[in-house]
Amino acid sequence: MTKEERVELLYTLVLTLVPNIGPVTAKKLIALCGSAQNIFNHIGRRKMAHLNGLRMNLVRELKLDSLVTKANLILETIEKNKIHAFFYNSNLYPFRLKFIPDAPLILYTKGNMDLNAPRLVSVIGTRKPSAYGLKMCKEIVSELSDYKTGIISGLAYGIDICAQRTALEHGLSTYSVMAHGHGFIYPPEHYDLANKMLHKGGLISEFNYFQKPEREHFPMRNRLIAALSDACIIIESKEVGGSMITANLAFGYNRDIFAVPGRSTDSLSKGCNKLIKTNKAMLIENGTEIARALNWTKTNSRDAQKSLFPSLNSEEQEIYQLIKEEREVQLEKITAKSSLSLGKINSTLLSLEFKGLINALPGKVYLCL
Repeated sequence: MTKEERVELLYTLVLTLVPNIGPVTAKKLIALCGSAQNIFNHIGRRKMAHLNGLRMNLVRELKLDSLVTKANLILETIEKNKIHAFFYNSNLYPFRLKFIPDAPLILYTKGNMDLNAPRLVSVIGTRKPSAYGLKMCKEIVSELSDYKTGIISGLAYGIDICAQRTALEHGLSTYSVMAHGHGFIYPPEHYDLANKMLHKGGLISEFNYFQKPEREHFPMRNRLIAALSDACIIIESKEVGGSMITANLAFGYNRDIFAVPGRSTDSLSKGCNKLIKTNKAMLIENGTEIARALNWTKTNSRDAQKSLFPSLNSEEQEIYQLIKEEREVQLEKITAKSSLSLGKINSTLLSLEFKGLINALPGKVYLCL
């Protein structure tokens, strides 16, 4: 991290500490003032002079010294504990989050992770599953191991921890989104498993190191579980609860939703059955059905790719690989994941199309042939 990046991170941290300033308002202020640092100097005060409202007065009138001291403490603590902090406009920030309006200003992560991996699914469900629910969870996650799928969940009791433990057992990366800062593990009984995740996946939070688990943090956590995934899998859920909140958020983010059906008389299946009946979720009975619906192929062989790549230049290889990993992908997603400029991406896509390797579909969608 450069000196300039560290200063900008410091003032972004300060902004997150200002009461009643959420990520949407914060991003607007940064865009208006040019940087987080500018919000708190004469440049920002001049640009914000025409803005009215209680929240703007809070920013203009706050006592900056105490917030800078607190932000410095947070920054020093995360550096000491090898926790990474990503700006929302950083190239390393998960591209899946960049398309939701209330994405966090800063995302704190710890572990060996790739949140821009081509295949990420969330697996969620009740904290008190039945034997049937646990069985289905284990089978689905184990079957997804054939497709090198990253598993995202919330480290909670029940389906969450079953999915994440099964992922580790089958060599899959698994990511836990926390409703608190990295200074805590909740529930504490899952501390050992959380540590194991650091070697194959990791821990994610939008809360600074010292923030404790609070009731209002859990719906915020749920939106990240939904947004970080390509698809959301609900194993067992009552008609009302955290899993249904996450599923509906995922639906709003245009994520694919899959639900395991159950008997109409089982309260733990009412949520899944409702999602299926209202056409929000696809009925699934195994992991292979999920992979088929997402057009995934097993990742065991690279022979065809190796023979093809020598005939492509480096830009063509990069873009072809991005499309091949998902088979069908939108231009905005290619742009978010690629290191190339938009102009270079467009010319490379055209070249790949001429070579018969991809097909352009309506809506700026590209399909790997």
